[in-house]
Amino acid sequence: YLLVPHSCMGILVVTRTPGASMEEFFRVVAEYRDVIRIYSHLHVEEACVETMIVSGSSERIRGLYRRLEEVGYHARYIPLDYRGVSPASSSAPR
Repeated sequence: YLLVPHSCMGILVVTRTPGASMEEFFRVVAEYRDVIRIYSHLHVEEACVETMIVSGSSERIRGLYRRLEEVGYHARYIPLDYRGVSPASSSAPR
């Protein structure tokens, strides 16, 4: 999915691992605000769940995904728009 740079849109669902810093999380969000279109924080039982609608270059979205993982968060990317990329070849932005 990300072998060829392209413009894409999707949802990132993010959960925090024990000990991960919210301060670091918000630094990453600020760093990637150019691709984060909507951000939402909600609670599911006792877990905090962050959701982001993202749109922009696949390189920037992949960078956001990686940075979130680096600062202690689990992220899942769900593509919403394939813009010239075959849906069968989609996967997590690694």
